[in-house]
Amino acid sequence: MRYRPVDERFLDKFSIGRHDKCWPWRGCVSRGYGYIRGERSIEGSKVRNILAHRFAYERAFGPVPVGMFVLHHCNNPLCVNPAHLRVGTHKDNMDDLRKSGRALGRPKRSSLTAKQVATAKKMLALGHTQKDVAEKIGVHRTTVQRMMVYLGISGIELLPRSKLSDEEKREILKLLGDNELIARIAVRFNVDRKTIRNIRNKAGG
Repeated sequence: MRYRPVDERFLDKFSIGRHDKCWPWRGCVSRGYGYIRGERSIEGSKVRNILAHRFAYERAFGPVPVGMFVLHHCNNPLCVNPAHLRVGTHKDNMDDLRKSGRALGRPKRSSLTAKQVATAKKMLALGHTQKDVAEKIGVHRTTVQRMMVYLGISGIELLPRSKLSDEEKREILKLLGDNELIARIAVRFNVDRKTIRNIRNKAGG
């Protein structure tokens, strides 16, 4: 299998949209932020993961000054639109976290707005996935899950899904082809690992 440069793989993980809209990251996610594997070293050293929004900023504007962070104007940690990114200090980063609502359920910290909660509850009642809801209101999926527990929302399926669309299956096969871990793919699509392995086996992988 041909090794694909990081810049090429990066462009596959989101869709470029309007300048004033978020460009949601569709690749790997950890602790609420997207990331991508860096370039392979000739010496064979461990490959370093790169934050997706940081890579987007540096790709558009150049290196981030030492000791500084790449922050989101839009308060959407999965957004990789360079127009929504800026450089700031650690204090700026903490201030943004408190204002964003990503600390839902933690004492003495800000929460989701009433409008975000109302939108989330309506979408969940209509059968939308936690991932869809998270992208709509601009937070990570785990924030939606914490909201459901925190508010005691009942009658909503929290277990992994068993059915995937053909488009999702194609994306899973592509991730498997990129050697993404089955466990991470399962978390991303809210299914169990057996479902991912079945998709791989049916494709002859």
